[in-house]
Amino acid sequence: MKKYLITQNIPSDKIIVDNHGDNTEKTVINTIRIADSLQYTKVISVSQYYHQVRIRKLFKKNNFDYIENSSPSYFEARDVYSVFREFFAYYF
Repeated sequence: MKKYLITQNIPSDKIIVDNHGDNTEKTVINTIRIADSLQYTKVISVSQYYHQVRIRKLFKKNNFDYIENSSPSYFEARDVYSVFREFFAYYF
């Protein structure tokens, strides 16, 4: 995703990458901690389109409501499986 953002003219020094997010929920919690420590009140999630609904749900669950999102505008064959998987990840 960092490479994608750089291709979209986002300066690399403005991108914070969480290397300790072993799963989506840990990444959300780490992001909230980082945002709080930097006194950020809003963040942008960059991930595949099918993953954004669950990300937004987890931010709201952790009382962080100011989340925007961005996704690449391409589709890959493996996205079919990923969309299916996200359904279960969201509800279970």
